[in-house]
Amino acid sequence: MTSRFAVAPLTLALLAAASAVPAAAASCKPESVAGLWVGHATVQVDLYCLIDVKKSGVVAQSSCFNPKTLKPEATLDGKVTLEKDCTVKATFQFKSGKVTDPAKFRGKMTSDGQKMAGDFVIFGAQEAYRFIRQLD
Repeated sequence: MTSRFAVAPLTLALLAAASAVPAAAASCKPESVAGLWVGHATVQVDLYCLIDVKKSGVVAQSSCFNPKTLKPEATLDGKVTLEKDCTVKATFQFKSGKVTDPAKFRGKMTSDGQKMAGDFVIFGAQEAYRFIRQLD
């Protein structure tokens, strides 16, 4: 037979765990997105994209090139935003020759501000993508 006093230590342990101070959540500053980034798909790399982002999040310049030929193939014009919880959202106009298509990136920035990883959607297809900050 179990007494109610035998349950008390477990109850106290659960209450103590519930009242513990939660670990600090990652915090990012919106201007942390500024800088030069190199991005590519994580599965099949068919383009590398360089984007230079201003503090306002606007893409100052960009170029996407084929890693085998090193020939420029496209540009990404748009804006990148960074939320305090390190969520990254970007909307672009992907331009390749006469073809223009809206593109979106959704992901997370690492707490050290050096990498962004998420999903890039272009031409209706979604693929895993990452960006790595380049040193100034």
